[in-house]
Amino acid sequence: MLEGLSLRSVRSKLLFSFTGLTILTVGMIVFSVNSRLQQASEDKIEEEVIITANVLKEFRETQLKNSSDAAASLIRYSPQLRASLAEYNTKSSIDSLFDENSTSNEDDLFEEEVSSTDEGDLFGEADEGLFGEEAPTAEEKYQVLEDIVREIELFQQSQLFIITNGQGMVLYQKGGKHLLEKDISQWPVMQAALGGNELFTWWGRESPMYRWQEADEKNPEILYEVFFKPVIFGSTVVGVLIIGFDTTNQPALIKNITLSDVAFFQGKNLYSNSADEKLTPSLMKLASEIEPNEDQIVHPFRSGKEDFLALAHHVIGGLGNEVGMIVIFRSKTRELSFFQDLSNLLNLIGIAALIGGITAALVFSRGMIRAVRELAKGAEEVSQGNLEVSIPVLSQDELGDLAETFNKMTKGLKEKDHITQTFKKYVSSSVVEEVLKTDVKLGGERKEVTIYFSDLADFTQISEKLTPEDLISFLNLYLSRMTQFLEEQSGIVDKYIGDAIMAFWGAPLPVPNHSQKACTAAMKQLNWHSNFRRLWEPNSPQSSASSRIGIHTGEVIVGNVGSDRRLDYTIIGDSVNIASRLESLNKFYGTHVLISEAVHRNLDDDLLTREIDLVRVKGKAQALRIYELMTFSSKATPQQQSVADWFNEARTLYLQRQFGEALSLFEQCEAEIPNDPPSVLFTQRCHNFLVNPPPEDWDGVQTMREK
Repeated sequence: MLEGLSLRSVRSKLLFSFTGLTILTVGMIVFSVNSRLQQASEDKIEEEVIITANVLKEFRETQLKNSSDAAASLIRYSPQLRASLAEYNTKSSIDSLFDENSTSNEDDLFEEEVSSTDEGDLFGEADEGLFGEEAPTAEEKYQVLEDIVREIELFQQSQLFIITNGQGMVLYQKGGKHLLEKDISQWPVMQAALGGNELFTWWGRESPMYRWQEADEKNPEILYEVFFKPVIFGSTVVGVLIIGFDTTNQPALIKNITLSDVAFFQGKNLYSNSADEKLTPSLMKLASEIEPNEDQIVHPFRSGKEDFLALAHHVIGGLGNEVGMIVIFRSKTRELSFFQDLSNLLNLIGIAALIGGITAALVFSRGMIRAVRELAKGAEEVSQGNLEVSIPVLSQDELGDLAETFNKMTKGLKEKDHITQTFKKYVSSSVVEEVLKTDVKLGGERKEVTIYFSDLADFTQISEKLTPEDLISFLNLYLSRMTQFLEEQSGIVDKYIGDAIMAFWGAPLPVPNHSQKACTAAMKQLNWHSNFRRLWEPNSPQSSASSRIGIHTGEVIVGNVGSDRRLDYTIIGDSVNIASRLESLNKFYGTHVLISEAVHRNLDDDLLTREIDLVRVKGKAQALRIYELMTFSSKATPQQQSVADWFNEARTLYLQRQFGEALSLFEQCEAEIPNDPPSVLFTQRCHNFLVNPPPEDWDGVQTMREK
């Protein structure tokens, strides 16, 4: 095949040119793939560092809030602790606790106990009342306080637990007694706490803790996360709880979750680091170069032959001062090691092509180009977000290894994406996406939202007539389609309660016209029900299925509710109860969708409604004006439009006590739509009031005795 080849022949020149062009093309394609994937991976590393910083911030805020709540619960539900601290203050300060002008909004529970218990019973007759002649010793105070707190979970979980009196004198310290009666009131943070303020700070080597007890080899330096919780009796601070947690294991914990390394600094001291200790000098140098206003800037740094990307988070204490800094970082060198292998492979390809000669170029160039093109195509698909791409392994050489490595990489990315998508099946997509973007404000906040409740009528009877398999099939189909209509209108499904659905609009993202969207979803669900019932045999239990829906717009508390191990993004408040009551009222009025006046005010002319009644639901003193959502205005029949107009006019006459005129209109409604439940109900009421008129103070409100 090589016979007759000469540099003077056109064939040879073309062949050698093709060989050179092939080598150049292969090199350019692989270099392009390398550059694209490397840039994408560098961006991904930087994104992971930022995500880790936000995760750490949320983790620490949640941890501090939980600790603060636990301390508040300890104070609120331990009157013995407050009573003891009150007794350990000076008599002048104790007198102020019982000053007839002193008030408290914080300790209502304890005040109730004091009001129902005389002082002798509260503090013990054996101690001769609150001001016994023999004051307790420091050792006695220590023992009393230890008996109170030693079984408490917060005490067991914390590494620092110090209790002072209202003058800043140490009464108790967990694990030792050498600090008893030490006056710490001169600390600025302690002065703020004695003023009734709850504060957070860090204690490290430069903190008072280390001036009490110097660290040694057996007692390594520790950075504590500490908060000061004042104990208030009446309007007087009678003591302060100082609670601290060892942060040593936090970097390793965050790394296990996010795969990013974390280091905690205070001043010039590095306290804990999840990475190798050989990085310490480089981390110390980086920390000294970061300015306080550079929290959202990613900094590159180098240690030995390894490159890193880092982001700093300055920790601000309760006095508004910086108490430390957290540095989150990832190794760019390790993350991009794949691309170094790719560069080495590129060199091998060039050398192999030159040594193999013209024949090898003719035989292998097509396969190499195809393989690299497949890799480039796959890289392009990945850059556009397609993680389902798979590169065919066309050979057992280095390009085959490269294809397998690429496939492993996309598989890993797909698994991460699968976790996110799976999470969205348990939590609304809007909530998941906002949390990942960290734009959503977690924790409780007040918002006006629209709340939706739906329930299947006579579900108990339906379920009793079906096998478990048929029941689950029926329920899954019903819930799937109902949920689809809610999500098409930007609704958030909060939870399923058997056959019931709770949803809301307006959080975590604002939803324009959320009252209108909720009602639109409800009408689409009702229209779908007729087709849904046709899926089953005419006399089957499923064929009689129908929904009852209640919708209300009002203010709620929206945020995370639960424990430190399990959170639920949901809404709570009186408005939620009202929506639930509206759903139940459908049974009384024979309707399918009832909405509150707050929802009705926000609707446009696309929906046909009629006023149903003024009701006072169980547990509420305020009367509630309710409306029936009848249909879309564009799909309303002449009968429905007439009934809506007549019914609303009849309601006005009814409330004006003109029962005869109202009766005539209600009977017209009943004639237009036979057996219309609301018309039948008010026809009966008018007949009754014509015979037995209501009292003079009658306001037209229907009081419900059941939920």
